[in-house]
Amino acid sequence: MIKHAIPIITILMISLHVMKTVKAKNILFMPAVATPSHVKSMLPLAEELHNDDHDVSLVQYYNEGEKNYLRFN
Repeated sequence: MIKHAIPIITILMISLHVMKTVKAKNILFMPAVATPSHVKSMLPLAEELHNDDHDVSLVQYYNEGEKNYLRFN
């Protein structure tokens, strides 16, 4: 029992420290595949993150050299 207690306590302490220090407010979505279906699959997650007060940006590449930027405000 005690053999497992130290790793569990260590994991809990690290988790608490990470939760206190990590604040991801600026999130950039860059789809690996430039098809509308891949972009549409990310939109619900992007919208939900935006609703939770994150700054969300989505970069879409449709043609080589052409960039379209979508930003939730």
